[in-house]
Amino acid sequence: MYKQIMVAVDDTKASTLALKEAIKVAKTQNSKLYVIHIIDTLYEGDVDRESFVELTRKQGQDVLNSMKKLLSRSKLEFELKLCELIPSKPQIAEKLIDEAKNLNADLIVIGTHGRRGFHHMLTGSVAEEVIRISKTPILLVRG
Repeated sequence: MYKQIMVAVDDTKASTLALKEAIKVAKTQNSKLYVIHIIDTLYEGDVDRESFVELTRKQGQDVLNSMKKLLSRSKLEFELKLCELIPSKPQIAEKLIDEAKNLNADLIVIGTHGRRGFHHMLTGSVAEEVIRISKTPILLVRG
């Protein structure tokens, strides 16, 4: 049984579909959902850093707020969490795995775009990296 399910979300259709699938699983398992959005504030550029970080956090919170609407209708227990990458672990996949460990997650749910070929080679896949390094079971939901 899955008692603690962590769902990684962003602002894509694949992410919304992953959350909907996680809700279905959570209802059948009587699970608690932990919905996580990771932001990258490790920016070095010409823009004022404080403004960049503030905007990035606001956008991340907006993502979580949009997911909260779906969650509120589900009548499930849930928590939302905005996480930031840190310089010592600048990879999203590593941060997701760390969060899953901290939450004692029994299952990680993540959306994937299912890209192939040249585009996949250029962009890589967070979901693919999570699969490689996670010891926690993973449910991939294709967008």
